[in-house]
Amino acid sequence: MSASLKIGVVGAGVSGLTCATTLVRLLCKKKKGPGHKANFHIVVLEWGRGVGGRTAQRRVRKDGVEYKFDHAAPYFTAKTDAFRTGLLADWIANGLAAPFGDGDAYVGTPSNHAPCKAMSAALEASGYAEMRLGRHAKSAVYNDDEGTWRLTATRRSDGLDEVLELDALCLSDKLLVLPNEYAVLSPDDAARLLPPIPQHLGSRGCVVLLLAYRQPLFDDSSRPRVLTGRPGSVLDVAVCESAKPGRGNDNDAELWTVRSTASFAERHLIGESLRDETAAKEELLGAFSAVVGVESASSPHVFEVFAWDHSQPVDMISGASCSLDADRRLGVCGDFYGVGGVGGDDDDDVHGVEASA
Repeated sequence: MSASLKIGVVGAGVSGLTCATTLVRLLCKKKKGPGHKANFHIVVLEWGRGVGGRTAQRRVRKDGVEYKFDHAAPYFTAKTDAFRTGLLADWIANGLAAPFGDGDAYVGTPSNHAPCKAMSAALEASGYAEMRLGRHAKSAVYNDDEGTWRLTATRRSDGLDEVLELDALCLSDKLLVLPNEYAVLSPDDAARLLPPIPQHLGSRGCVVLLLAYRQPLFDDSSRPRVLTGRPGSVLDVAVCESAKPGRGNDNDAELWTVRSTASFAERHLIGESLRDETAAKEELLGAFSAVVGVESASSPHVFEVFAWDHSQPVDMISGASCSLDADRRLGVCGDFYGVGGVGGDDDDDVHGVEASA
């Protein structure tokens, strides 16, 4: 092992950034004393152009106006006391999150990816970590002789590869591990993880409408935050973006995200593409209009669609918050573990990675 511990984290969503943040905090506790700098460096790689994962924001421009939607995760819940009294309490205290509705739901403020942006900025400010956005992790190969991982990632900007030699590695997306086109681990390396990760962990797809209305569908006193589909409807949930705390809107438009059921997505999706985009949009808009019961709901000013085939995990690894190959300093965390979820990851996700490092 080199004198300076080099750690790679793949994924800059809530899980990956929580992992990196916790590693910085815990490893800094191991420094020798005042005046001594902890001897490690973390590189966080993310395929997207920005941080956030499923909390990321999508922007739509029309007629010179920009509209912002929390298109992936509409909100998050606190599943564990550790998260509720730890990270979430810090986010709320720092104006990065707020309750949404009457239940155990929260949103980031002024956008769902605000906590991820804050974690990213703090990591870089610490001097112990750097963010590398627009990197597609392609492979991670363990060198038995050196006891290190070689991580290869392709830059979106120019298509060239970067190679990192790492002492420890954390992967925060199941697609990086499961047999599929995005996997970076070999089946033999993945098989060493404990608890084992099944060869198949199901995900459900989703089709999301991004809607903006020049004239609000509801007045402020009667505007619902969340609407759910009727029995048999293709609409799963519709969320009023304009009703979320901290969502300033200079153009007075009312914004909604409308999410389909998994069966609707399965019927319309081919991979990450829609068989017939126009037909899918019109069918889902019709379901939303029926639930809203307002005639103008069928005529949005902004009418865009976003679809993906791995929107939410269906199968979970219960009773665990991560999988580890401690001998090789490899960890896997994410929302497919029974502990945590979108916005619900806590320190348990990364204690093993830190300990093995």
